[in-house]
Amino acid sequence: MITHAQLHRAFLATMDKFEGSLKKQIIADKATFIEAASKRYAEHGTVNFFDLVHKHQEQVFETLKAHYRKIIPAFGSLSLTQVKSRRFKDDEEDSLFNDLADRWIHTEGLKRSKLIADTTEADVLAVISDGMDNGDGTAEIASGISDVTELSSWRSELIARTETHAAANYAGIESVRNAQEKLGVVMLKQWLPTLDDRTRPAHADMDGSDPIAMDEMFIVDGEEMDRPGDPGGSAENVINCRCALAYVEDTQ
Repeated sequence: MITHAQLHRAFLATMDKFEGSLKKQIIADKATFIEAASKRYAEHGTVNFFDLVHKHQEQVFETLKAHYRKIIPAFGSLSLTQVKSRRFKDDEEDSLFNDLADRWIHTEGLKRSKLIADTTEADVLAVISDGMDNGDGTAEIASGISDVTELSSWRSELIARTETHAAANYAGIESVRNAQEKLGVVMLKQWLPTLDDRTRPAHADMDGSDPIAMDEMFIVDGEEMDRPGDPGGSAENVINCRCALAYVEDTQ
């Protein structure tokens, strides 16, 4: 049986691995759009990038979709190690993880890829607006658009962490909920904050909190949340979060 400390270490290590690969791909996707926008502005002096933004969103969606299909089995399997009394067969787990991935892609993939694409477009349009206010010429503004790639590293890191974390905890909690239903076990969930100087005070306050029923809500900084990274949570409670969930069988 994996301990909570072991689970937390494994969770963070797996997060780091997946974050790194997603960050690289997001940077590449953003660079492709920025280069295309810079070229178009240099040639035509236009701010009409609708088709380029649409293409960028499609590429980001494909990137996220592939990422989710890797994350969900990894974190679903990790969470199911805490259901100690019963186990799924391998083919049942595979089917479960495929279903969870399809559901997450359908409910979250498009809107998250659109948000990422819209943010990249906003960065480009801000450069154009600033350039025009400064009286810059077309060539200077086009060059400034190319410099937006300098924003990609830190912003892509933020995207990679947030996207990986949200899908990871979704995979875990839904896998364990499925175990409750299919295997006849009763599970509890417990918030595990990552305690360091980057942790939100409200999340650090969850350390040592009692496990609660799977269908109950945590109260985090006055807000109801199903889990860390809950899409229903506010940005202040979700972005850059690294908290995990532990699961305990209720034997009473």
